[in-house]
Amino acid sequence: MAAALAVKMEPNYLDMSAPFHFDARYSRYEDIERSYADLDSRLAKDDGTLITVNADILSASWMDASSNVDTSLSHHLRPAQMDEAHFFQEGVLEGIEHYHGQVMQMKVLFHTLRKEILGRLRDEYLTNGMQHYMDNDALQRLQQDEELVPLRPGFGYWMDRVLNRVLMFQVVRACNKYHDPLSHFLHSESNPEGWHRHGDRHFFVEKTPAI
Repeated sequence: MAAALAVKMEPNYLDMSAPFHFDARYSRYEDIERSYADLDSRLAKDDGTLITVNADILSASWMDASSNVDTSLSHHLRPAQMDEAHFFQEGVLEGIEHYHGQVMQMKVLFHTLRKEILGRLRDEYLTNGMQHYMDNDALQRLQQDEELVPLRPGFGYWMDRVLNRVLMFQVVRACNKYHDPLSHFLHSESNPEGWHRHGDRHFFVEKTPAI
């Protein structure tokens, strides 16, 4: 049985451009994580692609990328359910709405949003009175550099990974190839972004090509 599944699922491992399909040998969480391999293969922080920021696409990407939670972990070990995640969400959604329609390099968008998000987390950290436990030098350094904000173990790594997936979605999942028999409703009033699937991955119709 396992051998038959391995043959059937071969494109998942050998051809990144092949339609991705969930594999019964993995948990739902693991399958969804594996489906992000195409997004993880490129780093937004270094990507020079010019895009016209599309808040509609990126908001939908956020909902997808931020919602996959490993329920096998204890609640306090799930970054998506930590208190800090609320401020991360606010920073992403307000940021992409603010930059909607602007032409930017992907790496500029990534670093701009990340800086603003860390700034929010720093402000919240200080608002909660943590400055009273810091010496003056440490407080001054934190006020000058949001990168120094203390985060719970694992949160910073999760935040960077999710932000990368959210932003790279607009580049990697832009698609004008239709293999779906339902593609006739693309660009209709009910689906203005042209959402469709190839296998078990979501794609959208590219209106303003990335450069």
